[in-house]
Amino acid sequence: MDNDKKLNEHGQPILKGFNSKRNAVKAFENLLGIVSGIQGDVNLTKDELFFLQAWLIDQDYLVNDPDVVDLLDAINDVLADGILTQSEKDDISCLLSDFLEYRDDYNYLEQDLQQSIKRATGVFAGLSADDQLSDKEVIFLKNFLDTHSSAREYWPLSSVARLVDDALADGFLSGNEKEAILMMLHDAIGGSFSSDGSAAGKTTNLPLDNIDFINFKGKTFCFTGALISGTRAECSKKVIEAGGLVSSGITKNLDYLVLGPIASRDWFNSSYGRKIEKAVKYRDEDGLKIKIISESTWLQNL
Repeated sequence: MDNDKKLNEHGQPILKGFNSKRNAVKAFENLLGIVSGIQGDVNLTKDELFFLQAWLIDQDYLVNDPDVVDLLDAINDVLADGILTQSEKDDISCLLSDFLEYRDDYNYLEQDLQQSIKRATGVFAGLSADDQLSDKEVIFLKNFLDTHSSAREYWPLSSVARLVDDALADGFLSGNEKEAILMMLHDAIGGSFSSDGSAAGKTTNLPLDNIDFINFKGKTFCFTGALISGTRAECSKKVIEAGGLVSSGITKNLDYLVLGPIASRDWFNSSYGRKIEKAVKYRDEDGLKIKIISESTWLQNL
């Protein structure tokens, strides 16, 4: 391999010329969503700032954006002494509001569905950054999902929207309902910042079924994403040897969709994300038997 071709953490070549601008746009959509979520109840917390600080530090594609640099510098200054005063809250909130007002200058939803979903996952991250949800934040989330009606039809927005709609149906939000929404937001973005200290690059946990046993005989399996246990052909052979069947696509007769780890991380960026969406629809909306499992669960039961 040419030494000039750098590889990412998954051993894939980084195509700088083609991907840099596109990845910067995706990262910026995520940032706008995060800031929107953090501002959802206009009650900035120190934990939210720590999350935003960690996320910004991790973003290679935004490192040269002047507004991002200014935002990170301001947050670093505020958090330097570990104390967040009301005056500092007000200053940072004003900076975040200005950032949203002056940089959210195009209709991303009509241009690119992937960008709109990226924005939504940013909102999920911003709202759940401090491990708590207020009534105002849940209502903000409801309004965001309603405003983006064409995108809320897609997973995971569809799953979050159903839970939020159900919680608000009686006009009252209980503590258990807010906790359930918070847990779903964490699952959608791959976990909570407080539990793993990671603000970016996590694997979504939302679509996975928790199962203890897989009966391979006569069951149909479909694989999606980059697998770590072998090629698609090798994994299909293992299923057939165990008495199962293999499908190349999502059908109503499918029993198991097996997600490779890269698929579950990048579901919103590539075509295999459509497989996940279709499987979730069959399972959650149509009530079909399909189960969505991780490659590790599949291997443990093989």
